[in-house]
Amino acid sequence: MTETLIGKAAIVTGAGRGIGAGVARLLAAEGAAVVVNDLGVELDGSGGSASHADAVVAQIAAAVGAPSPATPASPRPRAARRWLLKRSMRSGGWTSS
Repeated sequence: MTETLIGKAAIVTGAGRGIGAGVARLLAAEGAAVVVNDLGVELDGSGGSASHADAVVAQIAAAVGAPSPATPASPRPRAARRWLLKRSMRSGGWTSS
């Protein structure tokens, strides 16, 4: 990878599986500090678990050697967005969990 995103930060919502997980891993591989955000619900909206987000965080940590915070909050309501940003910035410059 070219590491063109060193010094940049990204919050990826829906990053627990599928395209979101791939985007999060790619951003991290390019040098970005990535916040993995996922509610962990099933396709029908039921349930909820941090396990998918935690798995992506572990993959990123193994690949690039730096952990990323995983957050289960929904980014839709304004208060949740603020919480997500504050938690991310408090977690060691975006990169420590």
